[in-house]
This record gives sequence, structure tokens and C-alpha cells, in this order.
Amino acid sequence: MPTIGFEIKRKCKVCGKVFVAKTLDSYYCSRKCSNVAWKRKRDEKLKNARLEAIAQLVPDIREYISVKEAVAMFGVERSTLYRLIKEGRVPAINIGERLTRIKRSDMERLFLSRPESAVEKEKPAPKLYSMEPEDCYTITEVCEKYHINDSSVWAHVRKYSIPSRQIGNYVYVPKQEIDNLYNQYEILCDNGEKLKDLEQRLFAVSAINGLIQYIEDTQKTKLEHINKIIIYTITKYMALDINARRNLELTEKLRDKSKKGTLLWVLDKTATSMGGRLLRRWISDPLIDVFEVNNRLDAVKELKEDVMMRGELVSSLKGVYDIERLAGKVSYGSANARDLNSLKASAKKLPEIKKLIENSKSNMLRNLYQDLDELEDIYTLIENAIIEDPPISVTEGGIIKFGYDSEIDELKTAMTDGRTWLAKLEATEKEQTGIKGLKIGYNKVFGYYIEVTKSNLSLVPDRYIRKQTLTGGERYITEELKELESKILGAEEKVVSLEYKLFTQIREQIKSQIQRIQKSAMVISKLDVLASFATVAEDLNYCMPQVDNSGIIDIKDGRHPVIEKMLPAGSFVANDTYMDKDENRLSIITGPNMAGKSTYMRQVALITLMAQIGSFVPATSAHIGIVDKIFTRVGASDDLSMGQSTFMVEMMEVANILKEATGNSLVILD
Repeated sequence: MPTIGFEIKRKCKVCGKVFVAKTLDSYYCSRKCSNVAWKRKRDEKLKNARLEAIAQLVPDIREYISVKEAVAMFGVERSTLYRLIKEGRVPAINIGERLTRIKRSDMERLFLSRPESAVEKEKPAPKLYSMEPEDCYTITEVCEKYHINDSSVWAHVRKYSIPSRQIGNYVYVPKQEIDNLYNQYEILCDNGEKLKDLEQRLFAVSAINGLIQYIEDTQKTKLEHINKIIIYTITKYMALDINARRNLELTEKLRDKSKKGTLLWVLDKTATSMGGRLLRRWISDPLIDVFEVNNRLDAVKELKEDVMMRGELVSSLKGVYDIERLAGKVSYGSANARDLNSLKASAKKLPEIKKLIENSKSNMLRNLYQDLDELEDIYTLIENAIIEDPPISVTEGGIIKFGYDSEIDELKTAMTDGRTWLAKLEATEKEQTGIKGLKIGYNKVFGYYIEVTKSNLSLVPDRYIRKQTLTGGERYITEELKELESKILGAEEKVVSLEYKLFTQIREQIKSQIQRIQKSAMVISKLDVLASFATVAEDLNYCMPQVDNSGIIDIKDGRHPVIEKMLPAGSFVANDTYMDKDENRLSIITGPNMAGKSTYMRQVALITLMAQIGSFVPATSAHIGIVDKIFTRVGASDDLSMGQSTFMVEMMEVANILKEATGNSLVILD
């Protein structure tokens, strides 16, 4: 073989190890790998030869699949498939050792035309459900009623063990089970009202089903904490494309993706994590409904003017934990005792918060007052059951308060008062038997025992059971002593077990009230954001904008909210802006570099957006006509990975603006 005059590094075709090839046809790092490769080729040739020989006897052999392929394709268990083959219900041919083949069409007929449970021996339906046809749906009826395909229905039937019954060519499932499954979620419009034309929104239904199925498949748990689905309507919110969100730096900076230096950074004075998340959503989805915008503005105005109420409200909100996340933990069954105490501490603050907004005048605050559930029953339950400083783990005991459960109390008393009980029993036995030297002892072999010296054996009563003979005396046990021993020695283990069982019952009881908890969490989030807007307006001297559908943008002494906050107080130069749909539809800003042209243009967009999320704005006065979309074309950039030059990127962005903009859109070209 020709040798190589220089080194060539190759990757072994068997083990993948990199080696230096000595000859041009060296593809394996060692003789062992070479032998493995040779055996693989030999086995492949033998297999192909066997298949060719069988193909002469069975012409349609290519239509057959192996057992392994059948298991993967049809989701049936291997043991079930072999049993069906043995019973003759699935025809198969054997072409050698471990080469059982099944015809694909037979598998499709058996497993795709009806569920796996239909192949098994029919099981009687539970007595809870009537399996008569009039009390059941067919699979087709379920698909038509809930707008899902039959494969999804079969998946849910198997997953949730819904009983089914086949009569003729139809498979029936109980109406009660199916309706409970598919009516779990309340489908609402953006305004909170129940959606009435769900049957007409086929794409929305398909999207919801796909999303729910994905979450169920990935989270491997029931979605009981998800009880409400809101259909997002783009006609209710301002449209902001990715360029506008990036260039206006709403929630993250363009350069380093940080929060500081963004509109969110300016407005975020929230006291809770829930409020912070809701504020981010409000900034990302400004409203275009004048009524809802003014509802928010009126609430912010009332909180801004009532300094005492706002101060007490913020102070109370600081004591509220992340109720949304806690509700999710409870629903998933992962909440521990400390999480429940956090929920209790939050529930304790709810009556204070509700009292503070009781006499509110604005519509939004009055509605929030009506919707806020104080969760008094949940607070009382946790307060009575869980100790103040429980351990992190729920399986080690020490989480249930003394006095909540009599059985646990007795076992805990046995753990702490065991010595006292033994001393009392010893005194009682001495008095009853007259044996002054009687004593109760303990060892790991016999447990607790009564020891009597030889001189007092004649005084031992008949109820004593001899356990051990010693040189100087005898050891006995009694029924009472053994009962006491089982209480003392088994108390700790029983306490841990009973406490865990009781804790899970408490958690399930709270889980049944998830909807109430989530509703209160949403109310707290909105109050937190409104209080944050009011605090920022007071601290930074913002004004209440007038918002309507006039199509006018009239800003007096407007200021860029982010730059103003980063500069020393009073150093930002305010600017006026006036635009309408008639003669002042277009404004052209010119000037030298670093003159503030970009700042001025973005300032107008940010003030408009702030007004439409319900926030006060940095100006002495502002009249904002509702804007349905904001577009920005700012700066020079390219996208070389996509083959787009700077000019091409600019032209594509402008083309998108020209295509999507309406008569009520605000466009910034820098």
C-alpha cells in the first residue's frame, strides 16, 4: 500500500476517534475497529440476501414493518403487540430470529380507525356514568362541537382514562366527562366578557388547542390553575412592530439589553413582582380605546391627588408577595409550607388594601374594589394550620401547629413528655406492687422494661411478663408499658407521615380556590401599576393628558421622559409639538449633528405611547388623539447574514411602513 509522506488526520468510522492515517486507505484507528466494520458489512449483506430471498416468496415484503417500527409509529406497547400477534388478531410473518414483520395496512386498520382501548378486551364502564348512546357523544360529535380533530380526542380519552364503548362502527364516550374536560377554560374577550361567537373563530380555537396540548405534553400535569383564556384582539391595542419597540427602547436598551435607560425604568415604581410584570405588558400593549384609557387616567389622577391614600396603599402593597406565582405553585402541587405562609401574609394585607380604596370615586378604582376578594377563609386556614417558621421540606415534619389536629398533638406530646410519662408509670407501679427498688429502664434490644431485684421477686404481680433473667434480678414488661413504648418510639415517624398527609390536604383545599386567588392577584397588580404611575407623575411633575379621537397631537413643553431623568433636574430644554390630519400632517426637523433631532422625534412617540397606556406625561399640557400604530425608521444598520445591505434594510423598513400605516398612524423617519 502506498504510504503517506506527510501526516493526515482522520476520524475513525467506527468509534469516532481522531487518528493519524499511515496509508491512503486507512479509515479505522485500530484493528479492533476494522474488525467491527467488517462484521457490520457482513451482517448487512446477509440481511439483504435474506430479504431478497424472502421477497421472492412474499412479493409485497416492502409493505411490512418490524415490531420496533410498529411500536414507534402507532404508540402501542410491545407486550400488547406480541399478545395480539399470538392471538391471531394481528397477522405477522417470521423471517428469522428477531425479524417478525407486520403489514402496515393491518396496523393502520387496527390502531388508526379506533383507539387502543378498543383493541383491548372491552372493559365495563364505571357505574358513575351511563354509557347508553343518549348519554354519550360519538367521537365525530365531540370533534364538531369543540372544533378539534379526532386524534386529539383519542389522546385525551387515553390520557384522562375516559371510559369508552364501541357499538357497531361508532365509539361512544360519556357527555359528562367530555364536557367537564373541554369546558374547563373560560374563553373571554379583551373586555372580560364571555366570548359568544367562538364557533366562528376556528383559527383561534385551533391555536388554543395547540397551545394547551403543548403545555400538557411538556409540563406533564393538569392545568387546573389555568382557568381563563383571553382572546387577544389586535384592534384593541396599538400595533408596535419590532423596529418601533427596539428604537424607542420601551423595555430594554438597544445597546446592552439592560432595563436602565428605558421607558420601563422611568415608570417602574411598583411594589410587587406582579405589578412589575403587568406594567411591562401595559407598555408593550398600549390601548386605542378612548374609554379605557381615560378610565386609567382618572384612577391615576385620584391616586396622585390623594397623597395619604397612595402612601398607605404603597406601604400595604410592599407586604404582598407574588400571589400569581404562589397560585401556580399550589396548582402544580409544588408549594411548601413557607409558600403557604407567604400567601397568608399576602391575604392578611388584602382587607387593608380594600379598605383604602373603599371610598374611591373613579370608575376603575371602584371596579377594583368590587373585584378584590379578601381571601379571609384561606388566611384563617393557613393561620390555624401552619407554624410561623416552617422548614423548607414538607416531608420532614415540623410544619403543623399544635392544636390543629388532635392525633398529631398526642404524638408530639409523646415525643416531648415521654420521660414524664415513664416517671409517673414507675411511681404508680412502685405504689401498687410495694416494690421500692422497682425501676423502668431501656435498651435497644428489648426497648422499655421494668427491672426487679431477686429479693423482691415474690412481690411481682401476675400481670408482669418476664422478658429477661439477670444475675441480680429479672426484667419484665406490661401491656401498659408496651403501649407507652410504641407511642414514644413511633411518635416521630408517625408525626412526619401525618403532617405531610395533612399538609397536602390543606394545599388541595387551597387549590380548589385558585380562581379567587388569581382574581385578587390581578386586582393587586392593577392597583400597583396605577399607584406607580401616580408616584412617577408626582415625583417628575407630569401632567394628565387629554385623550380622544380627534387626530390631534398638541404637546406644550414636552420632555423626553428617559433623558430628562438621566440629566440634572431642570437642564432638559422643553419643546412644543402640534400635528393634525389636515395642514399639519407632516413635520420636518432639520439641524446640525447633536442638536437633538432624534431626541425630539422619539419624545413625541413616547409621550403619545405613555398617554395611551394610562400614564401621565412629561409636559405642561398634552392633547393626544388616539394613534393606532407607531412606526420608526431610525439609524443605519445592515443584515449581512441575510444578504441585505444598509440601503436595502432601510428601503425594506420604509416599504413596510408604507404598506401597513393608516390615517391614524404615527411615523418617525430619522
